[in-house]
Amino acid sequence: MNYTEVTIECKNTDETCDRLTALGVDGFVVENEDDFKAFLENNRQYWDYVDSSLEESYKGVSRVKFYVEDNEDGARLLDAVKAEFEVKTAPVCDADWENNWKEYYKPIEIGEKLLVVPEWIECAEEGRVPLRLDPGLLFGTGAHATTRMCLAALEKYAGEGKRALDLGCGSGILSIAALLLGALMATAFFGMDVLLAVSPFLLIPEGILIGISFFKKAPS
Repeated sequence: MNYTEVTIECKNTDETCDRLTALGVDGFVVENEDDFKAFLENNRQYWDYVDSSLEESYKGVSRVKFYVEDNEDGARLLDAVKAEFEVKTAPVCDADWENNWKEYYKPIEIGEKLLVVPEWIECAEEGRVPLRLDPGLLFGTGAHATTRMCLAALEKYAGEGKRALDLGCGSGILSIAALLLGALMATAFFGMDVLLAVSPFLLIPEGILIGISFFKKAPS
């Protein structure tokens, strides 16, 4: 299915959304400089840095976007909107968003020992411990700085006979790394049912998976 992206530049986004709703539009993307600034100001506890290019992209912006299907119903809805608003349109091709990210996920050398390797890529290990992974929709690819720091720390602290506790395990990458580096066992806690679907696709050397205990919540 292909779509048409419809953009309306407007001073009052609330009034525009109300009128679009009356016309039959049931979902919007609102881009507004004042709303963006208010969001940043009221949620500062969640970050300490905002990229200047992101702030610049909202400067002077006040618009509403929505999408219509490329079919007769979508065309009728678009005509009704055009009768009341000046719009800009752009074609949008449907995409397999769940899998397209894989194009940009490459092998990552971490610390002195580990090599995080996407399961669909063949590459030379070059003396490193391969950690093959298909994280699916879960956090924990090895690319984020926090994951990289934790993996590097595991090289120092996860050794023979050690036990690992992985709270909020995401893809399970830290538990797997701990066992690959010699830990005796790992206990991982998560809060998303999707892990049950993803975990069978974690490409773990024979005998490693049996060392991980997955829990949806901490046992009482």
